[in-house]
Amino acid sequence: MGRRVGGLVISRKPGESIQLDYPNGRIELITVENLIRGGAVIKIDSQSYDLLIGDSVAMKGLDNSDSGVYLESVEGGRVSIRVIADDRIRILRSELLRR
Repeated sequence: MGRRVGGLVISRKPGESIQLDYPNGRIELITVENLIRGGAVIKIDSQSYDLLIGDSVAMKGLDNSDSGVYLESVEGGRVSIRVIADDRIRILRSELLRR
């Protein structure tokens, strides 16, 4: 596997999220739901994915957004996610979701 180039690597704990805001008002929410052996459960909008380290998910929205999420590592109860964002995304922010 080749080295990944680009994107933004963000470290989050279960219950925390990353929000992608599009200029047209559309929002994609990436949430770390919980940890599993060798990976994590990542929820993108309403769909959950069991990702192991090195796995990825392409995000193709209704407006043909071209983004992706890669699970880089899981260490110390935190998940490192590489977000490759569509060129139209102007705001990328992270916040704690209260349970």
